Amino acid sequence: MGLQPGAPRKWHLQKGDCSSSGTTPPPPPPPTRSLPSPIKDARLKVEKTIRLFNTVRNSILEHGDVGRCRVDREAARIVMRDRPATTNVGNKMVGPVSGILVGDKFRYRVELRLVGIHRPTESGIDYTHFHGTTVAISVVACEHYGDDLSHQNRLTYTGQGGFEAEHIEGRGLALSNRKKPQDQQLVRGNLALAHNVKHQIPVRVIRAYKSRDGGSIYVYDGLYLVDKFWQERGPQGNLVFMFQLSRMEGEGNQPVRS
Repeated sequence: MGLQPGAPRKWHLQKGDCSSSGTTPPPPPPPTRSLPSPIKDARLKVEKTIRLFNTVRNSILEHGDVGRCRVDREAARIVMRDRPATTNVGNKMVGPVSGILVGDKFRYRVELRLVGIHRPTESGIDYTHFHGTTVAISVVACEHYGDDLSHQNRLTYTGQGGFEAEHIEGRGLALSNRKKPQDQQLVRGNLALAHNVKHQIPVRVIRAYKSRDGGSIYVYDGLYLVDKFWQERGPQGNLVFMFQLSRMEGEGNQPVRS
């Protein structure tokens, strides 16, 4: 039995809903290669998760009254609610995620959460507590936020933060979300990345590129080490933290897009 039409928030997955539907599903990860059995099993789980996500997303588009909801996020919410065993959203992991290969491509940010390589759907830095300290475990790098993606084996990553809401008295709610640049602080994700320099904990790197249709493509680029960090003036005049990361030896690399 397939998905039943209706309001998205009332849908439930039925047993057997793992095949793709719709005419233009997002591109799946690369096909499973010749891998040892435990790794192959994890790889098959990743592929199943993405197929299931595509099924739900396409069904919402075909049958649902989506309203103001983000279809990709609603699809991910349904998968995590009804098929949690197919996802990898449990404890945060340091280092590689089984079943994920360098060069895997994802169309939607929420897919990174479903397969376990980057949990936040908005923040570019994911971090956790590890042996008594806070360390970063993954970053999403994007040129739009000032990250330098021009090198295959090195990444210059711009820290997070530096903006706060500005409310102009008497100008109404329309301007209440206007933002002004502030100096970035060494807290949360920035502090976690700084700790990675000292403890040499690897970070999963996902590079985000613009696709031809105006969307984004997220490419898993492997494990990097954080070599150093510093402060400099950003394009809007505020102080920002910059982090230099380099690819770990033995991690494959992908051609850099121009």
